[in-house]
Amino acid sequence: MIAARGIHRIDLTAYSPEDIQPVLQLKAGVIVLKPSEAKITPLTKRDVIPNGRQIYQNVFTFNLHLTKSQDISISVPLFNNVLYESEYESQMWMLFDVNKMMVSCGDAYSNNTYFKIDKGDYVIKLQVSNDT
Repeated sequence: MIAARGIHRIDLTAYSPEDIQPVLQLKAGVIVLKPSEAKITPLTKRDVIPNGRQIYQNVFTFNLHLTKSQDISISVPLFNNVLYESEYESQMWMLFDVNKMMVSCGDAYSNNTYFKIDKGDYVIKLQVSNDT
């Protein structure tokens, strides 16, 4: 269950009286990030499709601060698993450390890929391109 999707209700039904002892165990957390910057720019002259339509990119910048080493997965729910069904032409994200070294990258199908990163500050760049 993901908390961002709301409160979940669990109903239990027994045919005879039962004593239950529910246990809740937190195994993962979700951090919702908001972009610190968004910039729309046209791509190169090579990125012009028939009828002279220019392809544009929107680059979102997210700042991530981790207080300890963790296994993380980067997910963009609006774009995940809809590569061909999406009205956008491409989606790609890249994760950079404080030294501007790329740590990891992914696309619309990388939401179930986990990787370990150390504590510290990171920058996530998400590029979405489209012709409108």
